[in-house]
Order: sequence, then C-alpha cells, then structure tokens
Amino acid sequence: EESRTLAFMAWKLISASGNEAVIVFFVISGYLVGGAALAEFLREGDIKLSNYLLRRCARLYTVLVPLLAGAGVYTATPAFPAELANAITDRGATVLVTVPAYYRALKQHPPSDSRLRMAFSSASPLADADADAFSQATGAPVYDVYGSTETGGIASRCRVAGENGYTSFD
Repeated sequence: EESRTLAFMAWKLISASGNEAVIVFFVISGYLVGGAALAEFLREGDIKLSNYLLRRCARLYTVLVPLLAGAGVYTATPAFPAELANAITDRGATVLVTVPAYYRALKQHPPSDSRLRMAFSSASPLADADADAFSQATGAPVYDVYGSTETGGIASRCRVAGENGYTSFD
C-alpha cells in the first residue's frame, strides 16, 4: 500500500499540515526511544522503566517547556522574507526559530521594529555573514544549532558571543 512506503512517508512529512507533522514526530520519537530501550534490553537483559521515561521526556522537553511557560506559537508559514519580517514585528515576537535560508533573505528585509531577545537557526549551518547581519539588524543573538531535530541538537554556537566553533551538548 502506498501509505507504507518510505518515500510516501517522507513526502507526507515535507508537505504535512501541523497535525500530520506532530504524528510523524511522535512516530519517529517513539522509534528512537524504543530502539534505545531495545538496545538496553539486549545489553542488560532488562529495561528500566525510569530510563525509558527519562529518554521519552528528554525528547519532548524542548517542545513542552516553552508552551508550559506561556509562549505563543505563530502557526502561519510566511512564504516571503518581507512577510516573515512583518510577522516578527506585528506579533511582537521575542524568540525566532527558523532556517538559514530565511536569515539570508532577511538581510534584505529585516524586521522594522524587533523585540527579539534571541534567535535560533537549524537544519544546516548558518553562514557567519547571515548571522552577523541579523544580529546587527535586530540586536538578537543567533544560536546556530547543529544536528537539530524537533527535540534538540548535538552542538551550538553563538557568533555574537564570540563562538566560532560549535560546542557540543553534554
């Protein structure tokens, strides 16, 4: 059946609505945590429930903590840099999470009145010039997260803080 092929699932993820993306996220997260539990069972001959629950929570905390703290999520998907800049200004955003292509495009269309306190870039390495230009235009440091997924990353750097290389998360 078409819905069971890897190519179909990849397309669903790329073209997913918010609800479909959440489902795919939980399936992938469950697969990763379940795989770790299986590896523990094969290695130790047992699975500790506390270890399993800790791994499960670790995959969700980066999504849950901001929401529990009262953060709002802008659910629209601006297609053009000027739309994103206007959304940042109009919504009074204080945190921005986006991809390097938008930081590059925002050099030509920076937000006119930014209340941003910090910004995060993920998906691929952010060019130094793009990070510097965004920070200069908005006053917000950009944290470039390496190896990120919906649940975190493996290293980061902040050029404004003088970090040229990535520092791994321990």
